[in-house]
Parts: sequence; structure tokens; C-alpha cells
Amino acid sequence: MPTDPVDRVVAMVDAQTSPKQPDAVRLETIMVVAQHSNLSTDEARSAIDLALEEDRLEAVDGRLRGAA
Repeated sequence: MPTDPVDRVVAMVDAQTSPKQPDAVRLETIMVVAQHSNLSTDEARSAIDLALEEDRLEAVDGRLRGAA
């Protein structure tokens, strides 16, 4: 697992949206996974916001997916 919080969150979204799963994951799900991965709520939210700003993730109807 990557050590940078943004890389970690992007990897979490990727793992939760594999070919056998939906193409987007609920934000709440990623927050729970992040907390289980020892990221604080603030770290996870900041990492998600930065990943969205860097176009590494996309937000669609309250769900996250990897950017195309």
C-alpha cells in the first residue's frame, strides 16, 4: 500500500471498483476503509479533495471512481 495519503485513497477507490464491482464507490465507504487504514477523517477528506483537484478521481452522484 502506498504511503502518501492521496496515493492511498486512489488505491482504495481502485480496489473498491474492480471489474467485478460497480464502477464507482460511495464516499462513505472510502471514508470507512481509510479509517481502517489508519488515515484520520481529516487526512482522508484532504486526500480525496486533492485527488479530485488533480483529476486522479472523479465524483459522480456522491460516488468516487478513478479518473478516465
